[in-house]
Amino acid sequence: MNDDRFARLNDRHRQYLRYAADNRKSKEIARLENVSPRSVDKVLAEAKTIIGASDRFEAARLFAAFENRGRNFPLQSSPLDDQAQLRLLPPVPTWRMPVSLLKAREVLIWSAIIMVATPVGLTVAAMLMLALMILFGARIT
Repeated sequence: MNDDRFARLNDRHRQYLRYAADNRKSKEIARLENVSPRSVDKVLAEAKTIIGASDRFEAARLFAAFENRGRNFPLQSSPLDDQAQLRLLPPVPTWRMPVSLLKAREVLIWSAIIMVATPVGLTVAAMLMLALMILFGARIT
């Protein structure tokens, strides 16, 4: 691998490529870095040109491989198209993502999952307890 092209990347290129390697969209990167999504796209396009990649995901994959030389990490391939990709992230902030970046559609999906799963889970638990009581001979009055 040609290290010269990676040496020409500045700190901003490197950070944005790390975000892109995590499959983050330009809007998410922009929120995290307090810049516009267009600025993010420009920086990633510059990095792509410097590295000689065909798109931002290939540039991010190559940069991740460069940074992780000697380590055995599986690299992800290009993500789905933004329109087709549906991220089902947990609906709470985590250590890796301290700010919840869920979109309205994702909040609605998680709300529906929770509204369906809670009563179903409670019903199954109650029926299991009832079945165990009957199995072990407890009287149901």
